[in-house]
Amino acid sequence: MNEHEELRQKYNTLAEAHEKLREKYSSLRDEFFKVSPSSRFYDIEEGDFCAECNGSGYKLYGSTATWRGGIGGQAMTTSVCDKCWGSGSKSKPWPSWRKYEELERKLNDSSR
Repeated sequence: MNEHEELRQKYNTLAEAHEKLREKYSSLRDEFFKVSPSSRFYDIEEGDFCAECNGSGYKLYGSTATWRGGIGGQAMTTSVCDKCWGSGSKSKPWPSWRKYEELERKLNDSSR
């Protein structure tokens, strides 16, 4: 067997193993969705999970200030992720809560 044939055989072996892993991943993902409290994960493609919250849409913050920033109490606090804003997707974030609050503040100021 020459080097080319040997490499081809190794490639085929790895390709088969890769396909088996892909099938196992799909099977486990389907099982997860059966018991998952959220169906939002269906909309997130493999590899598109937000790096901050790993696709959950929530994040553990080191203080009670959460995504608002500023001064916060000394307590670990779970709140919406400030990168994907709850979508769990890095490519399709939901609207920013900070921008919404800013817009709401401007509307309230202009109505006075």
